[in-house]
Amino acid sequence: MTDTSKYKNITVTHKTYDDLDILRDKVLDPNLKLSRSQAVTYLVNEKKLNLMVKHMEKTKHKVICPECKGNGYIRVPYEQAREEVTARCDTCDCEGELTLTEEDFIDQIDKPN
Repeated sequence: MTDTSKYKNITVTHKTYDDLDILRDKVLDPNLKLSRSQAVTYLVNEKKLNLMVKHMEKTKHKVICPECKGNGYIRVPYEQAREEVTARCDTCDCEGELTLTEEDFIDQIDKPN
């Protein structure tokens, strides 16, 4: 008897059933002999992965610029200019914040201080 806590059943049309056979035999990997259940799992996981990648590409995060601490300008040390001077922050282009992709944001978090 099937373990209902681990598996569920779906109903598909005859055409979908036939298309799944074509996909699993010719398209997915002809060297692998996948069951219909394995083929459905493979296709669902592949689609899910594609959606996650697209979402990660679109996701942007705004973080405070670590160079100017969100001010947009940095103070030039007195020893270099011999007077009190502020300069534009080139890291954030005077915005005070950076826009990072999901990948860069994760790298920034994982980076040890």
